[in-house]
Amino acid sequence: MADTTKVTLEETFNDYEKTPVPEKARQTWFQQGMVWLGSGFGLSGLATGGVLADSLSFQDLLLVYILGSIVITIVGTLNALVSTHTHLATSFTCRRSFGIKGSKIIGIILCFSSFGWYAYQADMFGTTVATVLNETSGIQVNHIIFTIIGGLAMSLTAIMGFKAIKMPSEIGLPLLFVLCILAIAKSFQTMSPAEIWNADPVGTPITIPMGISLVVGSFAVGVTMVGDFSRFSKSKKDCITGNNQANSAAGTLHIIINTSLVERVFLRNHASGAHSYHCIPVL
Repeated sequence: MADTTKVTLEETFNDYEKTPVPEKARQTWFQQGMVWLGSGFGLSGLATGGVLADSLSFQDLLLVYILGSIVITIVGTLNALVSTHTHLATSFTCRRSFGIKGSKIIGIILCFSSFGWYAYQADMFGTTVATVLNETSGIQVNHIIFTIIGGLAMSLTAIMGFKAIKMPSEIGLPLLFVLCILAIAKSFQTMSPAEIWNADPVGTPITIPMGISLVVGSFAVGVTMVGDFSRFSKSKKDCITGNNQANSAAGTLHIIINTSLVERVFLRNHASGAHSYHCIPVL
């Protein structure tokens, strides 16, 4: 019984960090796409949409997101194919290009970059939950408490690996997508699609190349680490399909939805100077 329990625990927490992913643990394109989409379909996408909605017209936003997503998809797919071939984590595939010492430097850079990204996500999660409680029930709770809870939850899924990330992605993403669609439909009751389509920048304008840089930069670390997801692909076809599903079609649609919502808030509040990138006031 003890040996069986030990094997079960090892298998549960085994994310194959140092060995190739075995055949039994590899995933289809849909499972890959849902997990990869979950890394971008969230609160950070709304913040990116908010920044760009302040500085670009809606029509320029569409162009920026399309071009930015093309760059992300191409770079991400090429990078993902390497780990799909080896089924090894990013830290190990980097050794083939940079050597053992060079890969350690890359690992340190990715570590600090991810630390900043997850810290931002945890803070936004805490602020969002605290705002929800205050808006719906009048209960005021320090957002730092929820930030710590969110950080611990993300740490737990990181410890358990791909299996722990896949489950909430498959459940939460469809619900979040439906929420965004409902919010868009409700916003059209007070503002016509034509007003949003013809919207001009409400803040300091930026150029289209700068906008593309923001789109690509917001996902640059994720594209660099895409191998940690694609190593679970069953085939190169699954890798390409799942990556394109997340980065091009659904990923762009997600940020455009968020941008539409933020654009509506900006247009309604511009006279008073009240610009909000936060998801709760926007939704």
